[in-house]
Amino acid sequence: MGGWLGYIVGLIGAFAWVRRALTERTIAAASAPTEPAPEPVAASARRGGSNGVMADEQLTDWLRAECRRLGVDASRVDITTVDGVVYLRGRETDSPLVDTLVSLARSAPGSRDVIDEVKRE
Repeated sequence: MGGWLGYIVGLIGAFAWVRRALTERTIAAASAPTEPAPEPVAASARRGGSNGVMADEQLTDWLRAECRRLGVDASRVDITTVDGVVYLRGRETDSPLVDTLVSLARSAPGSRDVIDEVKRE
């Protein structure tokens, strides 16, 4: 019986250590300063317009920066912009995350349309 008791006490200690480590990591991540939202850069630098619309590459970079700022892990989704149309491609198991990405892309300045081609697994 003594061997089992030592085994159980060891497991409880291991679980307590993992719980404490995860809690400290979560608190550290929550208290980390977030970077401010990047300012949209007018596409006039590339296209010669003055309507405040971003160039494709700038729009893609802005979306990625917004994801980082909001803590959205979009690492499994490829974000590409062509002529103001944002394409989201990849595989993702978290459907609400994809919905958040689509909303961000639709709200981005200069986004004419969003094509959601993400496979939800």
